[in-house]
Amino acid sequence: MSGHYQVLARTELLSYDKDKAAEMALALMHLASWKEKNGGVRAWKSLPWEITDHLFEKGYLSDPKGTAKFVFLTDDGARLADDPFRNTRNGEDIKLD
Repeated sequence: MSGHYQVLARTELLSYDKDKAAEMALALMHLASWKEKNGGVRAWKSLPWEITDHLFEKGYLSDPKGTAKFVFLTDDGARLADDPFRNTRNGEDIKLD
């Protein structure tokens, strides 16, 4: 299938739409972007601290502070993170609150 990837998510193989996943990643990068003086827009490749702190406060991640380059998703965080990918599999729009 062109435009689709398969990943092993926990214990099942998920197939998802590459373009929709890229749009989700781009939206997250937008949260960490800024305009340059020359008019260009730059974005960090990682998530802003405010977002990871908020996810930690909500109980979805382990504490993001520290030197580790990763966090652990809690069971609730993993379930919530899985929902948008399931929506891309069904061709549904992702609804953000």
